[in-house]
Amino acid sequence: MKLLLASLLLGSLLGGCDGAAEPAPAEQASLTKQAMETSTATGYGKTHEDAYQEAVSQAVSQVCGVDVAKAIVGVPGGKNPTTDNKGVVGGISFDGVVKSCRVVSEERAKDGLFSVTVEAKICPPADLFANRMALTIPSAGAWNSALSCGSLSPAMVQSLGSACEGVMQNTVGQDRMFVLLDRSSAADEIERSVAAQGYARREEKAKTKGVKAADFVVDLSVSKAEESASSRHFATAGRTKFVRTADIAYTLKLIDVTTGGIVASQSGEAHGNATAWYEEECAAKVLSQTEAQLKAAVEQSLQTLLQECKNISKPQ
Repeated sequence: MKLLLASLLLGSLLGGCDGAAEPAPAEQASLTKQAMETSTATGYGKTHEDAYQEAVSQAVSQVCGVDVAKAIVGVPGGKNPTTDNKGVVGGISFDGVVKSCRVVSEERAKDGLFSVTVEAKICPPADLFANRMALTIPSAGAWNSALSCGSLSPAMVQSLGSACEGVMQNTVGQDRMFVLLDRSSAADEIERSVAAQGYARREEKAKTKGVKAADFVVDLSVSKAEESASSRHFATAGRTKFVRTADIAYTLKLIDVTTGGIVASQSGEAHGNATAWYEEECAAKVLSQTEAQLKAAVEQSLQTLLQECKNISKPQ
């Protein structure tokens, strides 16, 4: 199976981006986001097949967005990723979006999970970006890194990071004006760096990691991520009551990739305060409170930034 996966290649599909006539200069700008892109991504799974499909899904997400990746790649199902001449892998058709794909590397980690890296040539559907804006948001890893600036426990950081990524993805996904581009950590950091510099033209930004640059990037900074714990022993009852608090303050900035300028920002806070006779119960309560407040605040902040994107993009 390992040798089969290592040598797996997806054949080029009929139609799509290759062989298209050179567009007229006036049409070039509108077709910028439709050109075929090379995307490299890594997937992980309990089997080679799961890791492979996750890698392909990530590659598609980087160029076409999360919705397209879910629709044409789906969830890894543990099937053998065989291929036919119509671009069907593991029983799932890529509908002309994945023109070709090759396995760059694969390995099995000490924890037993498989890791597969693929290099895929992706051609977004012709009308994907016609009336929609491309957007990137902080990943769970970006949230984890930002929240690690203070004294939050690792468990709280991990839980809050995943929750924030989830609520942001859902918020963008509910607004059909946007295509959410799912970047790997490395591509995400480089794109944000290029966007922040502001001097590169869109065509140059589009070459970042071989994938198209987003129209807007939502950047994250955390100014406070503190957690404190104390306890008080009641001698008369022979018991100890635990107290735990958490305080978080963040800022989301909206960067226009075309100019590199910060066009809007939103700040928010979240707090948690809990007491309990058991330490684990106390920690769980403060996490639940903090997570609920943070998700609500992040959702409201992002909705405001999305509206700002629409205002900027309105025809003059």
